[in-house]
Amino acid sequence: MKTWKQFLSLVLVTCLLTSLFGVVSAEGPQGQTQLLDSTPGKTQYEVKLVSPLDGSFYLGTRGPSAYVKIKVVSVADGTPLDPSQYTTEWTTSTPEQVVQIDPNETTNEQAYLRLIASIGKTVVTGKVKLKDDVKNAELVKDSVSVDVEVGGDRVALDGGDDPYNNPYDIILQVGETKKSKVNVYDIVETEDGGFDYELADSEYTLRWVLKSENDDQRVKLDPETGEMTGLAEGSAIAAVFATLKKDGREMQSSQIRITVLPEESETDKIDIQLDKTSATIKAWESVSLKATVFRNGKPVPDAVVTWKSSNEDVAFVHNGFVTGTCAGKTTITAAYTVGEKTYEDTAVITVTEESSEKVTVAFDKPSATIQVGKTAAITATVKGTNEKAVFATKDTTILSLTDNKDNTASVKGLKAGTATVTATVGGKTAACTITVEKSTSGGGSSGGSSGGGSSSGGSWNDGSTGTAMPNTGSGTNPGTGTNPGTGTTTPNGGSTAGGASAPNSQPQGCVSDTVGNFSVKGSYQYKLTSTNGQVPVVTVSNSNFRVVLASQNGNDYFFKVYAIGAVGQTCDVLVNGTKVSTITASEVYGGVSCDTTAPFSVKKGGSYQFKLTASSKPVMAAGSSSFRVEYAGNSGNDWFFKVYAVGNAGDGCGFYVNGAPFTVAVAHISE
Repeated sequence: MKTWKQFLSLVLVTCLLTSLFGVVSAEGPQGQTQLLDSTPGKTQYEVKLVSPLDGSFYLGTRGPSAYVKIKVVSVADGTPLDPSQYTTEWTTSTPEQVVQIDPNETTNEQAYLRLIASIGKTVVTGKVKLKDDVKNAELVKDSVSVDVEVGGDRVALDGGDDPYNNPYDIILQVGETKKSKVNVYDIVETEDGGFDYELADSEYTLRWVLKSENDDQRVKLDPETGEMTGLAEGSAIAAVFATLKKDGREMQSSQIRITVLPEESETDKIDIQLDKTSATIKAWESVSLKATVFRNGKPVPDAVVTWKSSNEDVAFVHNGFVTGTCAGKTTITAAYTVGEKTYEDTAVITVTEESSEKVTVAFDKPSATIQVGKTAAITATVKGTNEKAVFATKDTTILSLTDNKDNTASVKGLKAGTATVTATVGGKTAACTITVEKSTSGGGSSGGSSGGGSSSGGSWNDGSTGTAMPNTGSGTNPGTGTNPGTGTTTPNGGSTAGGASAPNSQPQGCVSDTVGNFSVKGSYQYKLTSTNGQVPVVTVSNSNFRVVLASQNGNDYFFKVYAIGAVGQTCDVLVNGTKVSTITASEVYGGVSCDTTAPFSVKKGGSYQFKLTASSKPVMAAGSSSFRVEYAGNSGNDWFFKVYAVGNAGDGCGFYVNGAPFTVAVAHISE
């Protein structure tokens, strides 16, 4: 049996080179298109999916982000239309709840999605509109939709005894054949309330699938054995699916990237060259080295280069990104291996003492007020560095945030409430309070009439007790009084005596053992019994909470909600889109609260500082090598950890505290 912490170690190894494109799921072809009326005499175009081809994919711990790619082609002959001649509107069916569309990396041809929930489902839609200056053309299919599922990885590839053998980034030469071992896991809950990953005890069948357009022209993949053979130079995306024989349930792996290199002949002349022979940086500053591999004088596309620092105490290197740690010199080596031959080039890096220049960041206004549906601009003033501030917010249900990459950000009100926007640069952070007001007033009366089951029903999964126990009786659903079980609501979301913004109700498609408002002492587990054969979709409305599918027994699904932000934070728990509870954190899980729980970005080579509040020093780890975590000190019960973006733009990962089975935050690297 592997503990979660052991399994996380496996993730850290196998994610070294894993690309962050999403994995296509095994369900039948989706990508539904909308049929439109055609006009005689006009050239007809349709929107088609490039990736994922079957219209659905999966995001897990090895792939917290993904691209949905499309093209607009002629119905008659498949000729593609130039993307400059159309616009694409990208939307999700559950805005800011399961995945987030990053506007900075989204174009007419692709949408870049980032995971923001521990588990859930959503539908991403791209709707295309031709520009007005495109004459004698029309769209007969103008949109595609992709099903996105979020959850934990249950199908894992094994890299063997070599810790540097990454089975999620496979390199082949043309004509070469390789095969990977697959492990299938079950998630089980331990007596102490933790989680274990253990090898599945049931039999299963495996199915290997190529996922993007024209992949089969570059790689031959045996669907039953997983044996892969390089056909032509280029790259392909694959995934492996495991179907349990006991119940027919199918699970999938994160994405597998296959790079095919051309065969080497005796007459080939191969060389590798760095763009710099030397560089000088300060401690905790970074410099990027670019290595180009030439074959017979021509650059080799997708060449896989390995990097090494002769003295990691002075500076470390990842994918050509060198970060200094203390004064001294080190030699950075870039190597390219073909067969039994290795080609190298080097650069000498000199690291000086850390700069004493003071970096400051401050908002022009400490607070602002906007109405629901309205947009406003906020500005941060940065001194002491040329870097731009990175904007972030935890309160993604109250407002949406767009970082304009120029020390300004745009905020749009989503619902009434108060949100905090932070601007971070050079390890310094400033905060601005945004108040979102309703455009019209409303609300119910206070208090709640009697009804519902007993307020003493239910129990806490971890053995503790809260300030108010959830109602698990068979009576009507509780209202919004202090003690659950003191109000009534109609099952279809009718009036509520409690005056809540939305009533608590039993969800469609399943039965929840808990419907009510209560306090959470670290964590609480819901039992959801499916009535339609589908896995319930559970989401939380506040990034200060996480939800994880803990286990399953037949049609009973056990979801555990964790409080990770700060005491007093509240959120709604929604099952299949219906609010079943509003919960309040009376304690945080594991006794560790985190000041950053919403997704954020860090400039390539930059850093970001977390503040973890706990009675003893916690342990923080990054989910991949694209970020490096360093302990930065403490002040009383506040412990500071600095994360450095040592990977490439577009890389990303989650951050874990004390081996918990969820991320406290997810970050990606921007230019």
